[in-house]
Amino acid sequence: MVLHVSWRIPEGNGMGMSSLMDLQYDAELVDRVKQLTPAFAERAEEIDRNSRFPSENFAELRDAGLNAACIPKEWGGAGANSLTYNLILLELGKVRPSTALSWNMHSTSTSLFFALANEGQKKRILPRVAGGGEYFSSVTAERGMSFRHLVTLKSTFTPVDGGFRLSGEKISTTLGEYAGLFFTTGFLAEKKTAAEAIMTAVIDKNSDGVEIKRVWDAMGMRGTASDNIVYEDAFVPRENILGGENFIGATGKIDITMFHLGFSAA
Repeated sequence: MVLHVSWRIPEGNGMGMSSLMDLQYDAELVDRVKQLTPAFAERAEEIDRNSRFPSENFAELRDAGLNAACIPKEWGGAGANSLTYNLILLELGKVRPSTALSWNMHSTSTSLFFALANEGQKKRILPRVAGGGEYFSSVTAERGMSFRHLVTLKSTFTPVDGGFRLSGEKISTTLGEYAGLFFTTGFLAEKKTAAEAIMTAVIDKNSDGVEIKRVWDAMGMRGTASDNIVYEDAFVPRENILGGENFIGATGKIDITMFHLGFSAA
């Protein structure tokens, strides 16, 4: 069921708009989340106390089709728009902010993958999410990096026959070892600026040269399993390299506001 939300933007808002704005959201998807969240709330304290990943939450999200919420329907997902996506975050954030954050980073990485992947890559990878129930981890952050004016990354892709060798250490890799797919960034070896160097790739968790360093212990967010991931000469096939310089523009999809609002509302 699709519901409509309408409001009037006040005049003099500085946006040059005063007309009625109509948005639609998928009420059925949001209701699916509401049916799951009471159980999430019951587990919340124990999960953080024992510093464990809430596998039950993500299995139930998967069984409800919500791991594929942001994948277009023609590719096997639910086709959630931005408003639906944010309302799902709002509901998750009310009861378990760490699950909201993790689901958000998976959904963000899935959307970035979709924006950057070619047809063949989508056909090969998306069924693992929409049909196979796998999750993405955002394996992009590094100490000292910044998106404000210049991306700087120490992880490097070195060209070899058939692809690249990737080396570097990533931090705050939400979902980490509990995801099957790593959305990863780095610089092409010997290059110095983002404009000429940034590369993105999908890496299988079970690839050789991938190590999990269990260092994450943030109170209230222990359930995100945001440990460090180290790439040590990991082989990345050329067919797993995504849209290169387009990565920076695609980061505009990231929005974690709603899980904070949900946490506040709780």
